[in-house]
Formats: sequence, C-alpha cells, structure tokens
Amino acid sequence: MRTTSVDRARSGDTAIWLALVAVIAPELDDPVWTGTGNSPVGQARPLIDGCTLRADGRRLTSLIARLRRVAEAADLLPPATIGVADVEAAIRSTGPIEPVAHLASLPLLAGFRRANADGPRREWTEGWCRVCGAWPVLAELRGLERERRLRCGRCGDDWSFPWLRCVFCCEGRHDRLGALVPEGGGESHRVENCHECRGALKSVATLTALSHAEVLRKDGETIELDWAAVDRGYRRPNGLGRSATVEIAPS
Repeated sequence: MRTTSVDRARSGDTAIWLALVAVIAPELDDPVWTGTGNSPVGQARPLIDGCTLRADGRRLTSLIARLRRVAEAADLLPPATIGVADVEAAIRSTGPIEPVAHLASLPLLAGFRRANADGPRREWTEGWCRVCGAWPVLAELRGLERERRLRCGRCGDDWSFPWLRCVFCCEGRHDRLGALVPEGGGESHRVENCHECRGALKSVATLTALSHAEVLRKDGETIELDWAAVDRGYRRPNGLGRSATVEIAPS
C-alpha cells in the first residue's frame, strides 16, 4: 500500500483530532460520569439500550464549550448551539453526527461501561460493541500471541474476535478477505479488508491493552490508513452496528 501525497495532505486531520481528544481524555475515567443500566436480553441489543445516562449539566456544558473552542480554531464550525438533545442524537446515531456532540458523549458512554459492563462477562461473538452498539474503530493485535481484540472508540470496550473473519459481515472465506499494508511499515499497522462487504478495519500491534484515550489517539495517528482504504473502495461502515434508545438526564 503506497502512501501518496494526497494521503499525507489528509493527515493534517490528525492534529485536529488529537487536539480534540486532549480535551476529553481527562474526562474518560472521571467517576462523575455515570449511568443506570438494564439487563441484557440475548445478543440483539446493546447493554445501553433503554438506559438513562446521568450527567452533571454544568460539567457537560463546560465540556461542549471547550470542544467548540478547539473546533472553531480549526475552522470546524459546529452549529450555534449544542445541547443535551444533540449529544443524545450522537449516541443514538440516527442521522449525521455533529463532531462536537459526538466527542462530548464519550465520557458519558465510558462512565456507563464502567458502571455496567466491567463485571463478569458473557461470551460475545458479534462485531459490534455489546455495550453501546458501535462498530470498533480498530483491532489490537495484542501480546506475543497477537490475539485479535476489537476496541470501541465510543465507550472504550474491548472484546476478542476471531482471525480470518470480517467484523462487519462475518465473511470467513480466506479468499474474500485481505489486508492493506503500508510500505516499510511491516505488520504493526495495517487495514483488514473484506471483498464481500467492502468493509475495512485498522489493526495495530500492541503489547498490552490500550486505554480508552490511547485508542482514540491511535485512531487519529493512523488516519492515513483510513484514507488509503477509502481510495481503494473500502471503509468502516457509517452509523452503528446496532442502534440504541438512550436518554440523558442532566442533574
């Protein structure tokens, strides 16, 4: 996979993304963000479906304002006002996602995961996140054994997934699966792609599990892989793997 001048120009998006991630990174592990849970029903619904997320209204407003300042400085101008309804819409992903609202939702989703999903786990075999329903942003090839672990960029969840299987359509025929590998990059960073559904997912080699913030940073640092996949007709699907009904109750 050759990195073109267009790819390098597009990589300017990395600096903007990392600046936005720097704003939310300290919030991701803060216990102020929490939520009420429900009991999972089979594998058809994310854990968050039907739940209420509790948010400190002032804290959420402050976070949105700080994200807006970074976005405006980068000429990423969000709508004049962003409120709870916009953050709810970003979580549900029922339409176009406003970037600031999406990022403001991540601490809420991370808080929900900690409160409801860090206990004993049932086996999970889906490609979408069991907590919030999102498709993973990348796969970790973790440890010396290079176990394939999918990572959710929204809530930070982490789950095992088989090799030689498409995350998005479950295609398992080896001749329908492939990989795009950067020139001189070895196997530490690459894009797993599916010829059947045209899906693409980045894979990065790690020794240990990345933190939620590190997953978001790694996603930005490897954006050239995303663009290279798009140029060849592959992409991570838009929207969620499974939608969910969620409400935010400011306190």
